[in-house]
Amino acid sequence: MPLTALGLILVAAITHAGWNLVLKQAKQKLVFMWWALVVGTICFLFLLTTSPPLPSRVWPYAISSALAEAAYYFALTWAYDIDD
Repeated sequence: MPLTALGLILVAAITHAGWNLVLKQAKQKLVFMWWALVVGTICFLFLLTTSPPLPSRVWPYAISSALAEAAYYFALTWAYDIDD
């Protein structure tokens, strides 16, 4: 495995663990999650507007993926509200 790939995996793991830690410690988890999704959406919309256009057949998958990811985030927030 190339060192670049290993480094990216390590960065992704650290980022994921850090994100969960920050969310778990937030006082108002739902508000924190909404702001995180708003900022992420703005960043990705910027990328979409500056990159070449995506083929139309990609959009149903992209929208489905975004909805599934949002559902995951809110389920995670709900789970942290209940208990560890």
